[in-house]
Amino acid sequence: MIHIVSSKMKAKDKYVHDESTRFGLEELLDFCSDDVKELIVHSCLKVHDSRADKATQMYRASPYEEGRAWYDWGIFDLSEPDNPEFRNFVPCQIKCFIDMRHLEDEMMGGKEPGIYALVETTHLNPRMKELRRSELWEPWVKTCCSHDHLSATKNRMELVNTSRLTGPAVLIPDVDNDDKRAYLRLVPRSTWAQLFNDWLEAPHTRGFDDPAPKKEQPKSVPAIPKGMKRKRN
Repeated sequence: MIHIVSSKMKAKDKYVHDESTRFGLEELLDFCSDDVKELIVHSCLKVHDSRADKATQMYRASPYEEGRAWYDWGIFDLSEPDNPEFRNFVPCQIKCFIDMRHLEDEMMGGKEPGIYALVETTHLNPRMKELRRSELWEPWVKTCCSHDHLSATKNRMELVNTSRLTGPAVLIPDVDNDDKRAYLRLVPRSTWAQLFNDWLEAPHTRGFDDPAPKKEQPKSVPAIPKGMKRKRN
């Protein structure tokens, strides 16, 4: 596979996809028909929101951007028609974008032409200890490659139409986890207010409530010894 960078950037030699991304692109070429001789790969995608004129979201998937690798995360609907509620909300790390709008269905093995994303998929960590750790952070784990001889080093990749991209996601590596594929997803900021309200209403907060104020008792006046008069202030 010949890799050609078409860009005005100065450090073209540093724009090299990692091994797993190259492996995914090679598999995609093998999957397509023999008429497909090349793939046009892009490092960014700008999504416009039709509900607002100036609402745009930039997704980057570049092996070299501003001196480092930059692979954004997004929420994808990976469900199937026979099971629409299965995998309909999956955080995925985007490795590159592929323009396949010029291809025909039969050249792509029946897939609909469009702009696709090559992504590393994840699954929710099923361990109850991880799920109960925090309400702000969700535990997710990158899925191992389906090939037995690559499962130890490669993550599973899928080719997904960008029409299934529903929004951005924020995930960070779970450095305290022994599994190097473990990540923590920050829940959307729009849910924080409700989470705080739920925390205030939770039973565990009752122990912190201030007790009812005690009624002030009248102070007792000390007795005056016989033969003495009370001095006026």
